[in-house]
Amino acid sequence: MANNQGNRGNQGGTAQNNPGNFANDRETASEAGRKGGQNSGGNFANDRERASEAGREEHRTVDSLVLPDLLHTETGTVEFAGRVKVMKELLEHHIEEEESELFPTARKLLGKQQLEELGQAMEVQKKLLKSEQRAA
Repeated sequence: MANNQGNRGNQGGTAQNNPGNFANDRETASEAGRKGGQNSGGNFANDRERASEAGREEHRTVDSLVLPDLLHTETGTVEFAGRVKVMKELLEHHIEEEESELFPTARKLLGKQQLEELGQAMEVQKKLLKSEQRAA
C-alpha cells in the first residue's frame, strides 16, 4: 500500500491540493443531531455529546495537524507514503464510526424531511468544495 501511494506522487513537488475543510461535513451532521432529541436528557444525551465532541476533535486533528503536514511533504517519498497511509487509516476509522453510530442515530432523531434537507445541504457543500478545488 505504501508503495502505491508513493508511486502515485512520483512527479515530485508537494501535495498542495486544497481538500476543503474536513470539519464542515461532521459539523453539519452533528448540528442536526444536537437539535434532534435535545430534551431526551439522561445518559443518551451525554453519550451523544461526548461522541459529537470526539468527532469534532477528529476533524480538528485532520484539519490542523495531518493535512498541513501531508500537503507540505515531498510526494514520492517514504514520508509521504507513510503519511498518506496514516491519513487513510484515520479516515477509515472515522467513516466507520459515522456509518455505524452517527447515521443510525440521525435516522432515529430526524424526520424524513429533515434528513432530505440535510442531504441536500451536504450535496450543495460537496459541489462547492469540488468547484473550489478545480479553481485552485
